[in-house]
Amino acid sequence: MINKPVIILIFLVAFFKTTLFSFYGFGLVDEGESLHNAQRILEGDIPYRDFFAIFPPMDNYYFALIFKLFGESVLIPRIISSIIFSFTPVLIFLICKRFAPTKLSTIPAILITFSDVNIERLYIFTPIFLGVYLYLQAVNRKKKWLFGWSGFMLGLSSLIRLDIPGTFGVSAVIVLAAYLFLTSHKNWIKKWFIYSLYMGVGFGLPIMLMIAWMINLGIVDTFINMAFFRAVIITNLHHLPFPSLFDFSSLSDTFTAYYGYAILATYLVSGFLILRKTAVIIKENIEIPLFFLAGILTLPYIFGRSDLGHLIKGGTPFLILGIFILINIRSLKIRLIPYGLIFILFVGMTFQSIWWLRFNDQKVTISSQILNLNSEFPQNSTKPSAKSLNKSVIFLQENSIQNEPVLILPYMAGLYFLSNRPSATQFNNLLAGFINSDEEQHNFIDKIEVNNVRIVVYDPNNGPRMKTARMQDYNVLIHKYLMEKFQIVEQTPEGWLFMKKKI
Repeated sequence: MINKPVIILIFLVAFFKTTLFSFYGFGLVDEGESLHNAQRILEGDIPYRDFFAIFPPMDNYYFALIFKLFGESVLIPRIISSIIFSFTPVLIFLICKRFAPTKLSTIPAILITFSDVNIERLYIFTPIFLGVYLYLQAVNRKKKWLFGWSGFMLGLSSLIRLDIPGTFGVSAVIVLAAYLFLTSHKNWIKKWFIYSLYMGVGFGLPIMLMIAWMINLGIVDTFINMAFFRAVIITNLHHLPFPSLFDFSSLSDTFTAYYGYAILATYLVSGFLILRKTAVIIKENIEIPLFFLAGILTLPYIFGRSDLGHLIKGGTPFLILGIFILINIRSLKIRLIPYGLIFILFVGMTFQSIWWLRFNDQKVTISSQILNLNSEFPQNSTKPSAKSLNKSVIFLQENSIQNEPVLILPYMAGLYFLSNRPSATQFNNLLAGFINSDEEQHNFIDKIEVNNVRIVVYDPNNGPRMKTARMQDYNVLIHKYLMEKFQIVEQTPEGWLFMKKKI
C-alpha cells in the first residue's frame, strides 16, 4: 500500500530544495548555451542548420518555449525544471517500494535530490522514470497499452537526450524477454513480440515526428553528423580519467572519486547477487535486472567524462540497486557497511550544498537578471567573479549596438544572453572538437570578417576541465587571428581579454 503522506513529503522536499538552489549560481558554459540558443530560436534560427548543437532539438526548444510563454529569464526555466524534476524522487520511491520497505525506499529519493547543487538540470529523468514505472506496471498487469505509454515517455525524453533513455529502452526489451521466458513458457516469444512492438511504436512515435520535422527542414544529415560522429570526437577530446580515490587535492575531487567508486562497487555486488538467484529475481523483481543492465550500458557515458555531473546522470541506477543490496544482507554487522556508505554520501552532499550557498555570496543585477554569484574567482575554473561577469556585460553593451554581432570565446556563452548580443558565428561556445580542421577554422574567421566583428571577449588560457582546455592549443589559427587583428583593451583577474578590432 502506497503511503501518500510520504510521497507528498518527498515531492515537497525535492521541490523546495531544488527551487531554493535555483536562485544560486550561473552556468556560463552549458546553461549559457541553452539560454542563448533559445534566443536564437525565437529569432528564427534552426538548430544544426543555423547554430551548433549536438543534442536532439527539444534540448533547445524546451528553453525557447519557456521564453516564449514567460519571457527571457534565467530563473523561470530553473523553476519550471525544478517542478518537473521534483517528480523524479517520487518515482524512484514508488519503484523501490516494489521490493523494499518505506523507510529504505526514501533513501535513494532523498539522495538524488541532494546529489547535485543544480539538480533541476536532471528534469529529463522524470519522463524517463515515468516510462520505467509504466513499464513495470505493464509487466505486472499484462496491459499492452501500458507498454505503449512506457515507450512513448522514453521516446519523448529521447527528444532531449538520446543516450540515457535509449539504454533504459534497450534494457527493458531484453529483460522483458527473460521475464516472459521464465513465466510464460510456450508462447513467450509471441507475447514478447507483441509487448515489444507496442513499446517500440510508443518509443518511435516522438522520434518519427522529430525526423519528419528534420526532413522538412533538410537537416537530417547535419543532425546525424553532429549527434553521432561529431559527438564522439568531442567526447574523446573532453575525456577525463576516472577519479582516483587517493587524490586528495580538493574535497570536491575526493567526493567525486567516492561517488564514482560507490557506483562501480554497487554494480559489482548487485551483479553478484543477481547471478546467485537470477531466475527468482527476474520473475519477482524485474526492476532489479532492468536497472542493473541499464547501469552497465551507461558505463561508457560515465567513463567518457568522469566528472561529478556525468557520474550523477549516468549512475542513477546505482541508487536503486544500493537498496537492493541492503535488503539482501542478513548480517547486522555487514549492513553497517552500506549504511556507512550512505551516510558518507549524504554528508558529502550536505557539505557540497552548504559550500554552494556560501560560495555564491553576492547578489548582483546584470541586465535585469538578479543573480546570486561568487564574489571571488576560483583559480583555473569557469566561474568568474560577479564583478568580472558584470564588467564583461557592460563592456559588450557599451561598445556595441543592439543586434550587432560580437564574439565571445571559448566557453562563455552565457555572456551572449546576459548582454543581449548575438553571436557572430554558428557557435556560442567553441570548445575542443567543435572545430577540427584548418579549413573549418578559416571558415570561422571568414564569418567574423563578413559580420564585421568589432568587439571580442576572449579567454586564451582557461576552459572547462578536459584533455586540452586552452583554445590557443586546439584552434591555433583562430587564436592567432584574434591576437593579430584585435587589440587588448583590458584584462580581468580571470585572464579574460576585452578586445577591440584594430583600425
